[in-house]
Amino acid sequence: MENNLLRDGQRTLWSIEQSKYIYGIGRSDLSFLDINSQGRLCLQIGNTQVSLSSIVERFVKSSQADCSSFALRIPLFAAERAASLTKAFRDAMKESSYRGRYIPLFPMKVNQHYDVVRAVLASDPMYGVEVGSKTEFLMARSILGQDKSRLIVCNGIKDRKYMRMIEDAHDAGHSVVVCVENVAEVHLLVKSLPHGGIPIGIRVIPYVEPSGHWGSLGGRYSKFGLTIHDLKAVVDVLRNYDLRKDFCSIHAHIGSQVTDLGSIRELSIFMMKVYSWLERDCGLTGLKMVDLGGGLPVDYEGTHGDITLDRYAKTVVETVSAACGDLGLTMVPSILTETGRAVTAHSSMILVKVVGHKRSLPPTDTLPPNASEQITKWTKTVQKTKDIAGIRRVWSRLNKEIGSADVDIDALERREQVLAHVRDAIRKKIVELGKSAADLIPPEWSAYPDVVALGNFSMFSSCIDHILVHQHFPVIPIAGLDKQPGTLVRLVDMTCDSDGEISTFVRREHLDGAQLTTIDGRPLTGPKSETTIGIPVPSVESLKGSCFVIALTGAYQEAMASDPGLLGKLPDAVLAFKDNQVFVACKSGDLSLTSKLRQYGLEVGSFDPYFTGEED
Repeated sequence: MENNLLRDGQRTLWSIEQSKYIYGIGRSDLSFLDINSQGRLCLQIGNTQVSLSSIVERFVKSSQADCSSFALRIPLFAAERAASLTKAFRDAMKESSYRGRYIPLFPMKVNQHYDVVRAVLASDPMYGVEVGSKTEFLMARSILGQDKSRLIVCNGIKDRKYMRMIEDAHDAGHSVVVCVENVAEVHLLVKSLPHGGIPIGIRVIPYVEPSGHWGSLGGRYSKFGLTIHDLKAVVDVLRNYDLRKDFCSIHAHIGSQVTDLGSIRELSIFMMKVYSWLERDCGLTGLKMVDLGGGLPVDYEGTHGDITLDRYAKTVVETVSAACGDLGLTMVPSILTETGRAVTAHSSMILVKVVGHKRSLPPTDTLPPNASEQITKWTKTVQKTKDIAGIRRVWSRLNKEIGSADVDIDALERREQVLAHVRDAIRKKIVELGKSAADLIPPEWSAYPDVVALGNFSMFSSCIDHILVHQHFPVIPIAGLDKQPGTLVRLVDMTCDSDGEISTFVRREHLDGAQLTTIDGRPLTGPKSETTIGIPVPSVESLKGSCFVIALTGAYQEAMASDPGLLGKLPDAVLAFKDNQVFVACKSGDLSLTSKLRQYGLEVGSFDPYFTGEED
C-alpha cells in the first residue's frame, strides 16, 4: 500500500470539475469528452453519454483478437466537424453578404478509412475531395462511385498515367480539376490533353510563413507550388495553347496547425491579388475559384482554443470579401478549403491496456538497513531547511557526494535508496513551505515520475507524430477521475525502441493555488500552462488492469504509421450511434504473426504479436 504524503489538514476537497480542468476534459477540442458521477471518462454524443470503460468491456467480449488495446473509430465525430465547418463558412458568407459559394474539400491523405471519408462527404452534398497521388485518386473514385457531382481536385506530381486517369474521370462525367504545381507539369498537360476541355488549376507559393513546425510550407522555399516567375511562365503556356478558357482555380497552402489568424488574413489577401492579376492582366477570365488549402489547427494542448471553426471561417470570408472590394472585382470567387486535421482528428482514439509497471527508484515505505544512516542524515538536513534556496543547496551537495557512477553494485543500490528517500523528503518539505514553492523546484528532481506504466500498444503505429514532430496527444486514464490524482506516471509501449513513450502532459495554470498529487506531492498545476512529463493517475495500484485513452489520433497517424518490432496495427472498434443507442463493431488489425512475416517470405504459426495477458 502507498503512503499518502499530504496530511488530512493539507488535503483539499476534490471535485469532478477539478479533474476536468486538470486533464482539459470538455474544453476546446476535447469537448466530446466528459466525466460521469462514477469518475469514468465518457464520450458525449449529443445528449447521450457512454463511458469508455463500457466500450472496452464490449470490445473484450465481442473481439476475436487477444489484444486488449484497440483503436476506437467514431466516424460520426468527423461528420459533425465537417458539417460545423460548412455551416461556419455559410453563416459567415450570409453575414458578409458574400455572393460566392463555399466548397469544402476533404484531403484524402489525412484519413483514408472508407467509413470516415463517407461520413465527411455525407455531411453536405457540396463536399468534394482533394487527392495527391494516383492511388488516392483511384480511392476517391471508388468511394464516390456514381456520385459525379462532387469536385475532385487533383494535386501531387503528375505523370502521363495520372493525366489519363484524370481525363477518363472527366469523360465519365466527374467534376475534376487538374492542378499544375510546376512548369514541367503544364508542358505535360498540354501534351497529354492537347484538346483541352478539362478544368485547370494552378498551385502557387503564397510567400506567407506562419510560425510552427510546418510554417516553411508557405515560404519562398516551399516544395509545393509555383514561384512568381514560374507562374508567369505557366500563364504564357496557357495562352500559347489557347487553354485560358479551361483555367478555373488558384490554390495555395501555408502549412498545418496555423494558430495565427493574421497569417490566414495574409494568405487570403495574397491569393486575391494573384486572382485579380490573372483575371485582369492575363485575361484568364474563366477563373472562378480560390482554394486556400488547409491549416485550421487542432488544439491538442488545450491552449489555443480561440481559433474556432467560426472565427476561422469569418476571417477568411471577411478578408476575401474586403479584398474583392478593394481590387474592384465584380464577380467574386467561390472559396475552397482543404481542412483535414480539424475534421478528422476527433474521429479516432487509442485505448491502451496497461499490462505492467515498474519503479525507476526503490520504494520508500521502509528504511533499508544498508542505507539508513545516510538516509537519516540527508532527510534531517532537508527538514531543517527554511526556504527553497536551502533545498537547492542540499540537493547540490547530495549529488556531489553520491553522484559518481564509479561504484560497486551494493553502493549503487544504496545511492538509489538515498535518492528516493531524499526526493520524498524534499517534496514533503515543499508542502510545508507552501504549495507555491513547487513552482521554484526543477521538475527533474522533484516532479519527474518514478513509475513507468507498460501499455500494450506501439507508438509507431498509433501516434507516430509524437515521435516525428513531438506532437502532443492528450493521454487520460479512463477511470478513477472522481479522485484527486495520487501520483504521476510515464506511459511506454511494447517496442524495443526508446522513442516508444508518450508521457507528456499539459500542466494547467493554478486556479486557486497549486494542486499536488496526494501520495507524493508532485505538482498538478503550475504558475503557467506548460507541457511537462508525467500523466496524473489515482494511484500506482490503480494501474493494474487499467486503460488510458490517447485522444485526437484521427488525422495522419495511421496513414504515416511504421512498424518496428513487427507488431502491426491494433484492432479497430467502430462506434455508431442510432436511435439514441450506441453500437460497437469490432474489426481485426494485423494481429497475426503469420500475416506479418509472410510479407518477408517467412511462414510460421499464427500467434498474436501483442501481449495477450496469458500466464504459464
